[in-house]
Amino acid sequence: MIRINLLPPERQRKERTPLPRFLAMNASIIICALLLIWDVYQYMDIKPQTAEYETKKGDLESLLKQVKPYDQMLVEETKLNAWNKAATEIKNTRSFLWWEKIDELWDVIHDCRDIWITSLQAFDGPPPGRRADVKIEAAISMNCFAAGSSSDRMTNFRIKLKNHLGLKEIFNLGLNEPPQFQVIAQPEYKEGFAVKFDIDMARELKTKK
Repeated sequence: MIRINLLPPERQRKERTPLPRFLAMNASIIICALLLIWDVYQYMDIKPQTAEYETKKGDLESLLKQVKPYDQMLVEETKLNAWNKAATEIKNTRSFLWWEKIDELWDVIHDCRDIWITSLQAFDGPPPGRRADVKIEAAISMNCFAAGSSSDRMTNFRIKLKNHLGLKEIFNLGLNEPPQFQVIAQPEYKEGFAVKFDIDMARELKTKK
């Protein structure tokens, strides 16, 4: 059956929202309000934590920069330890240290200002084509010049090499004998001549018993 309300609009009874719908709408509004409050609370709570995180992140980056040189030093220390270990192993297999003997040889050369060296070679074994009659562990060969035409400066140099305790101890076979030399004209120098000679110093190879 169709009902028609013929009353004027101002006299008509206004329709009301059904109670279930009204309650659902209010509940939705309350939930939205609560969610909004919760979001604001979370934002206010996260903001200081974010600031703290950024601060700690900056501190961490600063610490990492400070640690980086330490890490590099550790790498260098590892390399140096490996090098030192290798050097020690080599040293233990040697009967003498080359650098010590070269240093001692330089002292003798430095004291003889009228002698100059044109070449110096060190050998772990005999020099090529020399001292083939004995077993050689190590040797030094030098091409030398002495100022002037006299062999006295050459002889003085050889005596100093022979009498040097450190060199004599290691190069126990002494110097090449007899000394051979050649007088060469040197008109561009004050003395006018130079004595050319060679020096061989050798160490005998001792077999282990």
